[in-house]
Amino acid sequence: MRVFPALIVVVSALTAVSAADAQWRSERPYRGLFAGGVGETEQSLTATGSLGTGWDTNLVADALGRRNGRISDVGSQFRGGVTTGSAVLSYSLNRAAVGLGATAGTTARYYPSLGGRIIRREYASVGAGASLGAGFSAQAGASYQPYSLRSMTPSLFESRFLDPLTVDEDFPTSLEHYFSYNAGLGYGRRLTPRGTFSASYGYRARERVGVLTDRFASHGASAGYAYAMTRNLSMQLGYGYSRALYGRSEFGNHFVNAGVNYNRALSFSRRTTMSFGTGSTASRRSRSEAMRFRATGMARLNHEIGRSWSASLSYNRGLSYVETWPEPVFSDTAVAGVGGLLNRRVQAQVTARALRGSGYFNSDGNRMQLYGGSAALTVALTRYINSGVTYSYYRQVFGERIMVAPGFPNDLERQSIRVFVSAWVPLYQSARRP
Repeated sequence: MRVFPALIVVVSALTAVSAADAQWRSERPYRGLFAGGVGETEQSLTATGSLGTGWDTNLVADALGRRNGRISDVGSQFRGGVTTGSAVLSYSLNRAAVGLGATAGTTARYYPSLGGRIIRREYASVGAGASLGAGFSAQAGASYQPYSLRSMTPSLFESRFLDPLTVDEDFPTSLEHYFSYNAGLGYGRRLTPRGTFSASYGYRARERVGVLTDRFASHGASAGYAYAMTRNLSMQLGYGYSRALYGRSEFGNHFVNAGVNYNRALSFSRRTTMSFGTGSTASRRSRSEAMRFRATGMARLNHEIGRSWSASLSYNRGLSYVETWPEPVFSDTAVAGVGGLLNRRVQAQVTARALRGSGYFNSDGNRMQLYGGSAALTVALTRYINSGVTYSYYRQVFGERIMVAPGFPNDLERQSIRVFVSAWVPLYQSARRP
C-alpha cells in the first residue's frame, strides 16, 4: 500500500476518544452518558477496564518474543486475530493552588495464531503542580511505560501536565520499558493592561532502554511577551535556549518565535480559533561546529461545532528533543481530527497524523517518515458500560542508519480493527468546595 493514498483513506476512516483529544471546557462540558455526570470534582479515584477482540495485519515481531533478535530479523508480517484486555486505576486531586494526578495500568494481548502467547505491558505515572504565588508555578512528574514512538507523533492538543498517561491498546509498542521524569518552573505577569510577560524553565530525562544505551537529558529556558492588539488579536514574541545530552553527544539550540493568535467568536455556540507563527533555530552539536540555521513555523485552526463537536488542524516545523530517539529530530508534522457526540450515547472521532523529517545530521540514511490514523465509534450502554469499534493504520519508514527498539523494524506497515466493551467505575469522588 502506498503511503499517501493510504493516508487519504485514513482521514475518511479512525482512535478511541482520549482525555487529551477531547479537551472539554467548562463552557462546553462533556454531555455524554458514559462516564458522565461527574462535574467539578476536587478528588476522584476511578477504575477502568476493557476487553476486546480483533484482527491485525502485522502482529509486530515482539509478539514472537525475539527480545535478543536482530532488527533485520523482525520485518516479516504476521496476520491474525488478537484478543486484548486492559485495566487502569487513576487518581486526581484538584485544588485552588495544588494539583496531583497518578495512574497505573496494564495491558495484555493474546495471540492464538502465535502459539497462544500473552504479551503484557505496564504503565504508571505521577505528576504534581502548584501555584507558588506572585505569578510563579512549579511542576514535576515521572512515568514508567513501554518504549514506543508516540512522543514523536503529533497530537491534536498539547497534553496537560496532570492528564493521566494514555494507555492505547492499538498503538505499536515494544516489550522494552523505560523510566522518565521531568520538572519545571513558570512565571507570568501582566505588565500593562494589554501586555503580558512569561518565562519558563524545564528539565526532562530518560534512563537507558533497549538499543538506546545512552541516557537522555535536556533542559531549556524561554521568555516571551504577548500584546493584545484587539479583543480577538494578539501578537507574541519570544526567545529560548535549550540543551540536550544523548550519551556523550551534547546539542545546543537557540530559537526565536514570532506569532499571531486570532480568536473570533462566530456565534454563541460556535467558535473558531486561529494561531500561526514563524521563527528560526540555530543549533550545533559542539562548540567547535558551525551553527546550523533553519526556519521554523506553526499554524493551528480549531473550530467548535454545535454543543459537542469540534474540528482541528495543526502544522508544525521545528527541531525537537524526543526522549525515545537517539538524537534531535527536525521535522514537519501535521495532524487533523474531527469528533463529537451524535447523541448522548453515541460518540465518533477521526484523526490523521503525518511526520516527515530527519535526524540531526540530515543524511539520506537518517530520514524518517511516520503516518497514521485512527477512527472510533462508541456506544454507551449505561453510564458505566461502553462498547465500540476502532480502526487504526500505522506506517513507518526509516533510513538504514536508524536503530530502533526490538519489535520496530525500519519499514513497518500495520492495520488493525478491534471491537471492545469497557467499564468505568468511580471508586471515590468529592465535589469541589465553593
